[in-house]
Amino acid sequence: MAEKQPLLSGGAPAGAPPPAYGQGPPPAPYGQPPAAPYGQQEVYPPQAGSQGAYPPPAGAYQGQDTPSSAEAQPSAPMEVIVPPSVAPPAMVPYTPFQVAPQPNPSHNELQAALVDTMDQACCAGAKAAKDMKIQTVVSSNCYIYQLQTFTEKRSTHQKTVAYSNQFVDGPENGQPPPPWNIGTMNPHPFQPSEQRLPVPHTSFVHSCKRCAGMGNRQCHSCNSCGHNPCNFCHGTGRTDNGRCNSCQGRGQRRCDPCNGSGRVRCDRCKGSGRLMTYTELVVLWSLHESKRVFEEDALGLTQKKLLEGKTHSLMEQQGALVPPIQGSPLPKVDNASMELINHHNQTFTQERFLQQKQQVLVVPVTNVTANWEGRTFHFYRYGCDHRIHAPEYPQSGCCWCCTVM
Repeated sequence: MAEKQPLLSGGAPAGAPPPAYGQGPPPAPYGQPPAAPYGQQEVYPPQAGSQGAYPPPAGAYQGQDTPSSAEAQPSAPMEVIVPPSVAPPAMVPYTPFQVAPQPNPSHNELQAALVDTMDQACCAGAKAAKDMKIQTVVSSNCYIYQLQTFTEKRSTHQKTVAYSNQFVDGPENGQPPPPWNIGTMNPHPFQPSEQRLPVPHTSFVHSCKRCAGMGNRQCHSCNSCGHNPCNFCHGTGRTDNGRCNSCQGRGQRRCDPCNGSGRVRCDRCKGSGRLMTYTELVVLWSLHESKRVFEEDALGLTQKKLLEGKTHSLMEQQGALVPPIQGSPLPKVDNASMELINHHNQTFTQERFLQQKQQVLVVPVTNVTANWEGRTFHFYRYGCDHRIHAPEYPQSGCCWCCTVM
């Protein structure tokens, strides 16, 4: 009769993983998943793999002495767990909005803004701004469509930590729950964060292979002999002044890492000779943001400068899912909304949609043509905070630190 293997804490034989387990019951609906692309009647998400299963062998840890992240070393790659398919939630109703033309600011207002900016510039004079003659002023509203999707993604991987007689929550304590049924913290909406926690009932203890379960290994500093040649006399025991005082004439010194024993503590198992492996659940909350800037309304101002200016929100919607904008005064915004919402729904299929927000933002832009001493130049006033951009300003000696040229 074969000899039985001793059982370690957790109910499994030493060095053996827990038995494979099934997927269990389908995960209950959780959070708010995204709908299928508009125009398609599908459930979310597309099935890319099994739901609610872990990569065997699995493990989890529960107890008071939680190992530090420095001790924990993953032994398997991450496996993303596809969220369960559920019917999409009801969308928030569309909020109509109106647009209004941007009025032209007065010449005195524009000139005062340019003078004030050039007074603060480190490489430009304000004389041209004070003496210039404004010829034409053209104002416009530049629109920006922005879509934000706040999602949750769950993945699992195996972790191995040193075993020091802590509680082992093995499969004998119950069936491991599916990943999407494990409770987590409540994240702040639209703020990326991460949480790592053990999956219950998936721990097992096994022998440390690095030290063969002994808790110590050979010292590489001295090749397990316990001593090294003396650095002062190079192993001869003598120096130019006679006997070496460092090694007392022996030519050797005790090895400090192993204290002369020839063996050092195993850093993998921390001297216990055993390891504990468990499955760790990694929950990642992400913010996916897409923007569409309609530069044709910017009167020549670059997109980089446009995004620096303070915007005004013309329309904002937030909910579990937002519908595409339809029938607004801006058909190009309608098209961008449809395109970006479908893009998010088709791209982040392995993540669960928790919240969406769409905004129509406005950046007022004014293009000014002015003349100073026979030289014609252009400058811009943009943003609700009235920033100035003057790349053609005639009295400039632009340096690397200038932000208005």
